[in-house]
Amino acid sequence: MAIDFGKLMPQMADVAFGPVAISGILGVTILLWVTDSWHRIAPAWVGLGAALICALPVVGVIPFSDLPQKVNIAPIFFVSGVIGFGAVVFHSGINAWAGVYLVTMFHEANLSSNTSIFASLAAIGSLVAVCTTVPTAPGVVTPLAGQLAEATAWPVEWVLVAQRKLSWSLSKHSLPVNRKSRS
Repeated sequence: MAIDFGKLMPQMADVAFGPVAISGILGVTILLWVTDSWHRIAPAWVGLGAALICALPVVGVIPFSDLPQKVNIAPIFFVSGVIGFGAVVFHSGINAWAGVYLVTMFHEANLSSNTSIFASLAAIGSLVAVCTTVPTAPGVVTPLAGQLAEATAWPVEWVLVAQRKLSWSLSKHSLPVNRKSRS
């Protein structure tokens, strides 16, 4: 026996579910943000979860017919691939093996000047960017930062900047850019 809500509440029969759903999702999201010290779920994860729920066609915020035409899901797959690649590298132990190898290499090279350390770290970041792809390089390089910081006696922030500096500049200059000629 199905309940016909249109007969029970005729004034609600023509109301779309999308605004009601977004109001409910927003209310729960704000409630979770306010109580994050109690449940210990980071606000970023709460926001990401709310965004993913809003993107589901079943919820009704985005009409199902508009999904293929108006929503570009390629960046979603790309970001999930980058995050997944970094997780695979971390959990497979490749980063631990690479960290031990790189730390040994730094100790054997006996680099003393900041310029040589920076050049070595930038070369490592560039090599990783070439072997993987430039956008996935941070997912591979970031787990190694702590070990390389110990090997170089640099702060972790400096190591991360050095590793990403050259690979970022490579990506900046290798991407096709549409520039209008000024005539």
